[in-house]
Amino acid sequence: YPPLNDLLYAIKYWRWPNGTYITTMEEMREIVWLAQEYLYVLTPYIPLYSRKYHNAFKAGLQCWVESLGYGSGNWFTYNWIWWKSDPTKPSWRFHISGPLSRLNPITSTSAYDWQVLNLVLDGLLTVDPFIHKDVLWAAKEWIPKGGYEPWSDPEHGVQYGMKVTFKLRPGIKWHDGTPVDANTVKWNFDFLKQIEAPRYYDIWANYVTAEVPASDTITIYINNTGVWLIYSFAGSALLVPPHIYGPYGPVDADQNGEVTYSEVLAFKPYATPHPTVPGLTCLIGTGTWIFKEWDTLTQTVRLVENNAYFARFLREDINFDGKVDMSDVGIALRAFGATPGHPRWIYGQGDVNCDRKVDMSDVGMTLRKFGKITLP
Repeated sequence: YPPLNDLLYAIKYWRWPNGTYITTMEEMREIVWLAQEYLYVLTPYIPLYSRKYHNAFKAGLQCWVESLGYGSGNWFTYNWIWWKSDPTKPSWRFHISGPLSRLNPITSTSAYDWQVLNLVLDGLLTVDPFIHKDVLWAAKEWIPKGGYEPWSDPEHGVQYGMKVTFKLRPGIKWHDGTPVDANTVKWNFDFLKQIEAPRYYDIWANYVTAEVPASDTITIYINNTGVWLIYSFAGSALLVPPHIYGPYGPVDADQNGEVTYSEVLAFKPYATPHPTVPGLTCLIGTGTWIFKEWDTLTQTVRLVENNAYFARFLREDINFDGKVDMSDVGIALRAFGATPGHPRWIYGQGDVNCDRKVDMSDVGMTLRKFGKITLP
């Protein structure tokens, strides 16, 4: 059906087949709604496969995050959950949904591997678990906000391309203490293009180059268009550290100064001791949890908290804008009196103390943290 085909093309590439760019979220929203109507009316379908998970938590645990469409097994749950009886209780266990295979950020394709890797690694963006908006995370700016600037360059064979700029937050480090800057992000994209890692085809097949005008700023030039592709780049910006995966590092098996995909595929970062930091392996990231060991016999993984993490996890920063302010107080007040099932509950967005109701305790906690910075 040609009209639907044009809509789907526009959704994928953020431009119409005639080359006209889509530049606003409002325009894209209208396109998506019309495509959904066409699909509902014109396209018969039957479900073939669906996965269902039921997340259960031991009595005494609280502050897991229920996210519509994703459930409570999400990234924020792992960073907010704690024991109600004893907030200082040092640990908890979670279930991995299936067998682990390789725990390598470049080559792992298993969802079970990524259940672990997503806690070790970080991206430039994340998603508000309550209202599902984009949240700036390791990046403090996305320019232009929420989109891209059209870009073409005949010398590179680019007719319909885009460029997007990110500015990084200060204080981001690999788990071994090595600082991260925009050059680190550029190296990751260059490395993926060099080795042509199959998992990251959408990155290296479309990546042209990047510029680093300042230590905290990177502009990425992409031979394609679409916000979905920007999400891929943002999520893959801090995959692996250059000093581990680069020339003459532990991955460079023959130490010839050139790392190949075959060497990356054979590398076992989880089982390779870190070259300079005792107690660490080569499976390091910039995320909230530090990998310590994987017992392949019992299929258990041990992670420890990253106490040097650049951000603070305060539920009082309800809207994830990096500070506790009147916007957060307003959210709690607008949800006042709500309990699960109430239209204003919004999956517990304003329930700061995790007692399953929004009341003066939540408003008071937010006011007491007023002015605190969560994202530098």
